[in-house]
Amino acid sequence: MLAALQQGQRLDWWRSGVFNALFWSGAFFTLCALVRRLLGPNALVALPYLWRWNTVLLGSLLFWFRFTLTLTIILIPQSLAIHGFEADQIGPAIIWSTIPLLPVACWGVFLLRRGVDPRLVFAAGLTCTALAAVFCAQYSSAWAAENYYRTELLTGVGQSFALIGLVGGIVLQGVFHWWVVETSVDPDILCVLSYR
Repeated sequence: MLAALQQGQRLDWWRSGVFNALFWSGAFFTLCALVRRLLGPNALVALPYLWRWNTVLLGSLLFWFRFTLTLTIILIPQSLAIHGFEADQIGPAIIWSTIPLLPVACWGVFLLRRGVDPRLVFAAGLTCTALAAVFCAQYSSAWAAENYYRTELLTGVGQSFALIGLVGGIVLQGVFHWWVVETSVDPDILCVLSYR
């Protein structure tokens, strides 16, 4: 179903046989998984864990994080294409969002290893992405590929930090939950340990 929803606009939604096949097969498999889950327990999935507040919050943040990617993936290339730029002219504007990905991701991991809360890393990334969106709000028809360099650089830094912080939060929450279940820690101690 996710593939159908991602490709729906390109495939002309319900008028496309591919979209219908993806959507209805995804709905069928989701229904089968739900029936299977209701009829028998699944050792790999703990529903009480999935319904915890932190798990729901982190899962929804992961879903909404995809929308921050639209600036790099859709908006800037399409706005440059409307002005008649070819792919080889759009590339230099977009490359600035990919150049900082690896060094910034390594720096984000370093911060997490030093004990920085992953929520702060995530917030810093979203702040950088929001600043890039503010800079893009001054977009006019006179902009060229060179005008996108600083916004793309800021977007790349923001997306790297946000993804590292979000994934770090998901992993740490899962590891913390496993440690609590395996060691049967006293609930009073949990209040002290829950997010450093």
